[in-house]
Amino acid sequence: MSKVNNKLSEKYSRQQDGALLEQEEIRIIDYARTYAFCEHSLVVMSNLRTNKSHVFVGRTGEILGIGKENDYQCINSCWEEEIFANVHPDDRTIRDLQEISFFNMMSTPNNIADSFPWYMETVMRMKTPDGKYRNMTHRIQYFPSEGKRGISYALCIYNFTTKKTSFARIVNKVTGEERKLAISSFRNLLTDREKEVLLLIRQGFASKEIADRICISKHTVDRHRQNVIEKLHVNNTTQACHKAKELGLIE
Repeated sequence: MSKVNNKLSEKYSRQQDGALLEQEEIRIIDYARTYAFCEHSLVVMSNLRTNKSHVFVGRTGEILGIGKENDYQCINSCWEEEIFANVHPDDRTIRDLQEISFFNMMSTPNNIADSFPWYMETVMRMKTPDGKYRNMTHRIQYFPSEGKRGISYALCIYNFTTKKTSFARIVNKVTGEERKLAISSFRNLLTDREKEVLLLIRQGFASKEIADRICISKHTVDRHRQNVIEKLHVNNTTQACHKAKELGLIE
């Protein structure tokens, strides 16, 4: 798996539908800062429309070697590369699939209006500066922007845990309902046609050449390209090929 989970950047950019309110972002940044202070968490608040993240280091982050307690930084990415570089390689694949599934579930037209009370929590191993792996909970929840469609912000919270389960659970903070995300459901993330197109892209064929080889229009090939990019939460087809291979979706 690559160091950074190339999270949803293309899909996020397609959601842009107006300037964001500065006070709105400040309010959600304050949420992140409060979590870091009160729960000693490592917290990342990502603005998915501007592709920027705000990182707040609580005691947990200092133990992980991310920075000193109470440190803050703003990075020009909606993915926390330095943090995910410490995730155990085996857990990274599972975590990526879980987050892809959760985002797709929460961002579909039928679910978007009711998605924001939900959060996803999973457990993964992360390496500390002494080279040892410790179990961490990774909690992610999404926020809308006032007057905008779709998901605008993602809040990620990291804390140490004694739990060892690798499956993700999604929880509704309003009703208390819990659901389990089954890993097996991720294997059909890409359709057979999307896999076929991606394999040909990986071999270096252009859209027109792919269209001729499999007897579909260039427009359809381009649509499959875009669908794959969105489903895998990456920026381009080069990243899509790499990520699909790492996730075991293509050979």
